[in-house]
Amino acid sequence: MVTLQITAAPDSSNIPTFLSAGFYGPAMPGEAMPPGSDSPLFTVSPPMPTMASSTWSMTTKLRPQNLANILEYLRTGRAFFSVSTDRIPEGELRGQMEVPMCYEAAMAPTSELPASWEVMNPYAFANVIVSRGGGDVAVFLQMPTDNGRKLSSGVTKVFARDGAGASILEIQPSAWDSCVRGTFDGRSVSGTACSDEQRHTYKAEVNNEGASAPVFHVVHHADASLAQRLTNSSTVLGVETVNSRNDPGMTFEVEGGITAAVPCRRLMTAADSLYSMAKEYRSDWVTLWSLNVGNPDFRRTLVPRYFAHPLQILRGETSYAIQRRYGMSEGEILKVNPAIRDIGSLPVGSHVCVVPNWQTVVAGNGQKVCSA
Repeated sequence: MVTLQITAAPDSSNIPTFLSAGFYGPAMPGEAMPPGSDSPLFTVSPPMPTMASSTWSMTTKLRPQNLANILEYLRTGRAFFSVSTDRIPEGELRGQMEVPMCYEAAMAPTSELPASWEVMNPYAFANVIVSRGGGDVAVFLQMPTDNGRKLSSGVTKVFARDGAGASILEIQPSAWDSCVRGTFDGRSVSGTACSDEQRHTYKAEVNNEGASAPVFHVVHHADASLAQRLTNSSTVLGVETVNSRNDPGMTFEVEGGITAAVPCRRLMTAADSLYSMAKEYRSDWVTLWSLNVGNPDFRRTLVPRYFAHPLQILRGETSYAIQRRYGMSEGEILKVNPAIRDIGSLPVGSHVCVVPNWQTVVAGNGQKVCSA
């Protein structure tokens, strides 16, 4: 899944119209592309022309044919996005991809939720992504589509607070001016023209149009302490909605603690099932059922499900030993573990996701677990 948000800098003197963003590789930062490899591995384009052509965001699920190359370039730090604009179609912006530190928060109803609310079980799931250097932070909040777990109303604010209740991060709508920004869908729009200052006012990053609209917010070059405070075990992420904001007895509708992301899990979409996940990862329904508690085949969106066994690397553990024990090839391990930088040197204490081939798996005594 690719989530992309593009916004012109507020102090830019000439805001361009963004056309598309292409994913490229292999090349290190500042390095030119190798001859013959200047075509994007995949492209993400705006969903439609808008008056605010200087800013757009979208989330899309891709299944490119060259996935193996994409994962390898990401692992080795040789992947980047190039964004084309109307003034420089060949690419005006370039940003190198990196493997960040990932955190998550499953948000359930707050204890303040009044019994009078006609809400069954509101829920949300957030991913907090922090760059290795700690200077960039991204928060991606998703709301489920299940009728029984939708938020009662649109999101008005997302914020993080520490154990003492002090605010760490707050994401809320900004004012949206009513001046005219050129053309819309190729047609001129009449009205009051935008001043230079108004031209640099952008749409809110929090979408108020519906409870299911995702929230995606990035903080670049953040204060050195922001990442540390945001990912502290006592930090709570909360979501304020229209209803909770208007209720004097409430602070937010759902809340949840931020914890380190659990390896070998993914969020279920409306199209996912244990059968489809098993097929995608060369596993089987029984294996995935045994990995997940409760009723894992019940299709609830945004519920994290294990797709593989998380194997913690012990001292002396090697990739070859893992391959032999679980009946996996090196390519299969890398496909399930796209963040592995060097498969020949696995850090002690880290986790590797394994999908056993039960026909070749061997036990500690060297004997096959399953016999024909």
